[in-house]
Parts: sequence; structure tokens; C-alpha cells
Amino acid sequence: MAHRVDWVRGSVLLILLILGAASAALTQHWLPPAALAVLACAFMMLRHLRSKAPRSLELIDCDEIIGHPQTTSERVAELERRSEIYWQAARRFEELFSGLPIACFTTDAKGTIYEWNRESEKLWGYPASEVFEQSMFDLLWPEGVSKSVRARLARVFAGRKSDPFEVELKSSRQNRSWVLSSIFPLRDPNGNVVAALCANVDITDRKKWEERLRNSESKFRCLIEHGRDVILTLELDGKITYASPSVKSVLDWEPSDLEGKNVHEYLRKSADADIETLFQNARIDATNLPPTRLAFLHQDGLYRYLECMPSLHRNELGEMVLILNARDVSDRLRMERALRASEERTRNIIDSALDAVITLDENGQIIGWNSAAHEIFGYTREETLGRKLLHLVVPAEERSGHPLDVEALFESQPDFERVRTEIEVLRKDGERFLIELSLSQSVYGDARFCSAFIRDVTERRNARVAIEQLARFPNENPSPTLRFSTDGKVLYANSASSPLLDTWQVSLGDPLPESFRSEIQSCFVEHKMSQMEFEAQGRVYLLDIVPVEGAGYANVYGSEITERKRAETELRIAASEIRQTKENLQRTLESITDGFFAVDKKWRITYINREARRLLDIAEDVQAGDSIQESVAYLRDTPLMRQLKLAFNSGETVRFETYFEESDSWLDVKAYPSGEGLSVYFHDVSDRKHSEQMQAAQLQQIREYSDQLEKQRHELRQANAKLEEANSRLEALATRDGLTGIFNHRAFQDHLERAATSCARSNRPLSLLMIDVDEFKKYNDAFGHPMGDEVLIGVAKILTEHAREVDIVARYGGEEFAVLLPDADETAALTVAERIRSAIEDREWPLRPVTISLGAATTCGTCANAKDLISEADKALYASKANGRNRTSHFRTIQEEAA
Repeated sequence: MAHRVDWVRGSVLLILLILGAASAALTQHWLPPAALAVLACAFMMLRHLRSKAPRSLELIDCDEIIGHPQTTSERVAELERRSEIYWQAARRFEELFSGLPIACFTTDAKGTIYEWNRESEKLWGYPASEVFEQSMFDLLWPEGVSKSVRARLARVFAGRKSDPFEVELKSSRQNRSWVLSSIFPLRDPNGNVVAALCANVDITDRKKWEERLRNSESKFRCLIEHGRDVILTLELDGKITYASPSVKSVLDWEPSDLEGKNVHEYLRKSADADIETLFQNARIDATNLPPTRLAFLHQDGLYRYLECMPSLHRNELGEMVLILNARDVSDRLRMERALRASEERTRNIIDSALDAVITLDENGQIIGWNSAAHEIFGYTREETLGRKLLHLVVPAEERSGHPLDVEALFESQPDFERVRTEIEVLRKDGERFLIELSLSQSVYGDARFCSAFIRDVTERRNARVAIEQLARFPNENPSPTLRFSTDGKVLYANSASSPLLDTWQVSLGDPLPESFRSEIQSCFVEHKMSQMEFEAQGRVYLLDIVPVEGAGYANVYGSEITERKRAETELRIAASEIRQTKENLQRTLESITDGFFAVDKKWRITYINREARRLLDIAEDVQAGDSIQESVAYLRDTPLMRQLKLAFNSGETVRFETYFEESDSWLDVKAYPSGEGLSVYFHDVSDRKHSEQMQAAQLQQIREYSDQLEKQRHELRQANAKLEEANSRLEALATRDGLTGIFNHRAFQDHLERAATSCARSNRPLSLLMIDVDEFKKYNDAFGHPMGDEVLIGVAKILTEHAREVDIVARYGGEEFAVLLPDADETAALTVAERIRSAIEDREWPLRPVTISLGAATTCGTCANAKDLISEADKALYASKANGRNRTSHFRTIQEEAA
């Protein structure tokens, strides 16, 4: 009897202790396997007590329990009170078991189910009434798993330990799910196993994330092994513990060559401070490590520039290590420098171009307006931006079907490449004039733009007349100069034309090859000039074919453009790189797992990816250019839009979480305001509480994508810089003489036409000096062309030094030069001419004295005409030569003497 009393006392104390432990465990929402086993044992002991209580109470020694003499009625009342405590404890424990946060059930040695809690109902989908006294092998486990579970159950009833195991469920809902199961023995007071408790934790989400993690790790491993980026793992003292295989292709080192070495051995001395600063920052703030650029030693002994993205992590030993994700940017840095210069030159060329360059959006509104457009049309840039070019320069009655109706052009010819025509338009003062218009299309993402190149035809016609006039005076020229008859025979060719003649395999009097002969004959038939490019002996020449009306021949003026062609090739490469960068940017935005959209300052969509459409339920008919507040009306008054407006107004990057009612989801949003508008990244974080670890990895991936996007934007800006540099180089080649560096003939003609027009408008004088080096051909014959070139360079330098700052000095052709003197009357022109002539005569030339002959002409007011001014100066020049050379003659003086 004493034994039974001790057993009841011990059981009651054990149960009371277990109830306290169970309450504490339940507040933490998890139960360790050991706690489950103890709770299960206590549960079975309570059931045993409940069935044996009357007998146990009969055998209890009341004096032993109460501990002091009492009346019989008092002892009975005390025993009844304690018995009620036991039953309340038993009921409380049953409630706790049923409410456990994991699925639990009890079974006997045959697998028959007796107890089944609410979590088990949720997990398998069966209510307790359907599983009571059913075999768990037939009902719960798939056929291939039942045998393994049966063996584990037998091991538990044999008194041995059974390890937890993972298994795929057989659910009434037919959903594929996984559980982590543990089987614990339930023993009676004598220690015999009388039942088993099966505890099951739903690990379906974990299995899914593990599968995703394995796939992600596989992809990451593939990227590491086959990627072009170098990945280095460094200890904080600089020791390299890992080098990716890509170091072989980038730096020509084997990974084993670097691993175990100190990174300082491979860095340029100037980079030691940068890496030490990086290590110091890593020790202070591991969450905010800035990108850095290091000069790393290549196997060939030279250094390569690596752009590194550092991050701090713990290795398998728990030690902090620095991971550098590095990319070879040596070539890119060289390209960046060239591209920045190119972009600057492009901007300068566009702004200083002689032709009007106007950029229009797909609605025909002006978004770009250069200085030449201001000069041609009379409108300033501020007056035109945002207005339609069609409405600005075309009368209302002529706008229907007009070539400047860009909006209609995009609708009728969406894929047009170039439109070229001549039309009449209006200046700001209402004057009508004829222009040559060239329209070309460019596309960026979903946005289309149109560039309009406009030239006043009057200037072009005047230039054509000047070229035709020049064609009548062939002379010695360091550039190829040839003359052909109408049937394509060579009538004349200077010494500089020998590469062309050798390539054609012809000499004087021989007919040209058929392809070039047909080009000459077409110029005679069409009565117009022609241009063509021709390659000879590794050089590229631009040939101007000028038919001389009534003379029966055509003059061909060639200029070497090898450098210009090379610059054009570089320009095409830069443009190709820009297009590739844009395509990479779009592919990146479409491939990221985050939603992304960007808006301009007026909240018009500039880009939106597929994931953003899905998360925000935006229809496919909402496209770039649409207002996001008008096209997606349900976004207008949402917390999302209110937060975005706050970010836009403050100009600061913000991150916030918001509930989006349309898709019943929570979004993690990051907004980046800029001068162009707002860029927004977001993703669904509704399941974050169930996947904290995986979500952290995804957020890291988003940050990497954001960094990649910023890098590509930076690369795009650098590519634009290259483009401007190449364009600036082209401008210099087009307007400067290759030998002397002063303006060439074409640039001189442009300046002369503008000066004549300005003179006519302002009624101010304009003078022109035509200059010829005396006996230059004899000088060349005596001392050779290289020494002749030195004379031309020296003459050009003296002309530049002794002309006025406002004067235009140009090489007219061969040994002829021209000086254009705005606002200079006859007296001023003769003063400048004499100063130049004396300076050249007084200079000590190395081989023999050099002199020049000058012809001057002056015009004024409405009679100013470029063609007449050249003719008069030319006649005065011939008079100077006829009168003994080394002198200056003015056309007015010649006329007076002739009279």
C-alpha cells in the first residue's frame, strides 16, 4: 500500500511540473522532441490514474498523505479535494494536447490510432471520427513508406530509439506535402511501453525552399565557374583563401597561384591604401562597404583595373571574410575616357553645327533645339521646347499631310529610317524660305524620337556655285586633282593623283574603268555635282566630281579622309555599344524577380516590366507614355502612391512596406527619385514570416540587380561621351586643312556666305584678301614637296599671327590662301595685307626668300555678293602677279587704272 501511495504522490507531482513546462513551451509556439515525450508519458499516466482512482484512493494511507491526525470526515474531505485537483489537471492536459501547435496522435503496436489532435486534422484533412481505431499505415502513409514506418514503430515498442524522419504525406486533399515525424514511446508506471506518440511537423514550405535553394546554388555555382567576373575571398589580413576559375581568363593566373598568398603582392603600390581602407571599413561597418577599383597584377607583368563590389560574410568557421566580386574594366576605362570626350564633342558639334538639329518626340513636340536652329528660324530654345515644330514653322492651312507632321509619319510609316525633302517654312518674323529637311528615327525602349536636320538651301546653292567656279581654275594642289572628258578619258592629273591612277591602272589619255566612267557620265547627263568615296593604296579619298558646263570636261577634287573614316568606324562601334547597353538594360529589368517601373516628372510611365504588371494588376494596354495615375486609376489614392509622392517631393530615396488591396498582398517598395523622375522597385513579401532566410537572399539579389542597373546606366553615359568625342573629331576633319591646321576651302566658303549675308543686312563693309605664294612650283621642283609643305605651314602661321582676331584665315587650295576681313573697308584691308606681306618677306626662310602676291576686294551694303567678291579679289591677285609679284593690288585701283 505504501508503494501505491508513493506512486500516486510522485505521479501527481510529476504531472503538476509537466503542466508548468508545457505552458511555457506553448507560449514559444514550439515543442522539442524530449518535451513531447515527457508530455505524452504524463498524458498516459493521467489516463491510468483516471481509470484506477477509486482503487488507489482505497489503498492510500490518509495519515501518510495529510501528515497529522484529523477526524475521519476531515480526512475524507481532504482526499476528495485532492482527487478533484487530479481530475482538473487531467482535463487541462487533454486540452493542452488537443491544442498543441504540431500534429500529434497516439497509436498502439499495430499502428491503430487512438488520440488525434486538431493540428493533425489540418495536416491530413481527416477529422478525429474518421481516423479513430484506423490503421495509420493504410490511412496516412504512402505505400512505399508504410514499411519503413512500421519498422520504426516496432523499434520503439522494443525499447529502442527511433530517429526523426522526413516523409511525403498521403493527404485527403491530394496535395503534395512533406512532414518531419518523430515516434516516442509511452510507458506505464512499471516502465513498459504501452503506446506510442507520433509528432509531425509540416515541412512542405521548407522542402520547397530547399529545392529552390538547391536550384539557386546550382545556378550560382555555374555562374561562378563560367562567369567572366573574378571572385576573391580574403581574410581581413589580406590572405587570399579562394579565387574563382575566371582568374585564368581575366588575369592569366591559375586559382592555385593566388590562394594562400597575400593580396598586397598582386596590387600596384598605389592601390595598397585603397585595400587597407576597405579592410578598415569592413571592421567598422560591415553593412555599408562602397565599391572600389584596384590595379591587379596580370601574368604578363602589366596591371589590369578591377572594379570590385565588396561584401562581408562569415565562413564555415564563423570568421569574418571579405568577398570581392571583381570585373576587369581596363578596356572599359579606356573607352570611358574616349567616350566622355566623344560625348562632349558631340554636344559641341550639335550646338555649333551649321545646320539646324532639332529633336522631336513621337508627338512632334520639340525636346532639342541647337544654336543653328535659333539662327535659322529666329526662335530661342526656351521659346520652342514643348511646342510642335509643325505648328511653329508651317502655316495652319498647309499642315495637313506636311512632312513635318511627325505624329502622322509615325502612324503611317512606323519603321521609317530616313525622309529627305525640300520644303518652304516660316521664320519667326514671317519670312518664307526654302530648306532641305532630313528626318531620321531613333528608338529607346518603347519610346520613339525623331531627329530633324535642316539646312537653308540658299547657302548650299551658293556653295555649289562657288565649287563650280573653283572647278574652272585647276591648279597645283597637294590633294588629288584630275580632269576627265565626257567619254571618261583622263585629260589631266596632278602628282597627288598617282595613287588613284595606279589603282585604276591608267595614265593620261586612257579611259577610266567602267564603274567610275559611268559616274562621270551621269554627272554630265544630270548637270549636277557628285561625290563618291574611293580607296587606293590603303587610303580613302573623298572625290568631288564637278562637271563644267559648256567646257566638255569634269574636274575631280579629292581629299584624303582615311582618318575621318576611321573616326566614323569608331563612332559606329560606340553607337553599337550604346544599343547593346540599352538592350542589356532592358533584358536585366525583364529578368529580375522584382517589379520595376519608372515615371517621369509628370508621372508618365517610361518603363514597366512584366513582374510589375503582375503584382499591380496593370493591363497590357497601359504602355510607356501613359499617365500612371490616369491609366491605372485604382492606384491613385492608395498608400503606395502617397508614399511615392512623398519620395518624389523630398528627392530622397525611401523604402517602405505597404498593403496593396487589389492583389491582397504586402509589397516591399524602394523608390529612387532623380532629376528625370522616379524609379520604383518592389516585390511581394506576404510570405516573409514563413521564409525569412530565403527572403534575405532575394533582397540581396535585388540589391545586386540595382547595382548592375546603375552600372549599365553609367556605361550608357560613358558611351554617349565617346560618341561626342568621335563627332568632334569628325567636325575638325571636315572644317580644318590637314596640313596647315587653318580653315579649309569648304569651311571658308561657309564663313564667306554668312559674312556676305550679314554685310548685306547690316550695311557694313566686307573685304577679302586672296594670297598666292610666289614661284611656289619652282620651289617645290627645286627643294621637294616636304620643304614646300614647310613653306605652306609657315605662311599659314604668319597669316594667323598678323591677321585680326575677327578675321577668317583659310587655305583656298594648293599654295593659295584667303583672309576674310569683316567690318574692314579698303584702307583697313590694305593695311592688313601690307602687314602680312612684309612679315613674310622679312622672315628668314631656310632655303631661299619667300614672297607672296595679294589681291584685295571690298564690298559693302546690299551689293555684297560672295561670288563677285571672290572674282574681284582673284583679278586683283592676277594683277599683282602680272606687275612683278611681292605686292598688293586692290580691285578698285585696277578698275580706275583700266578706265
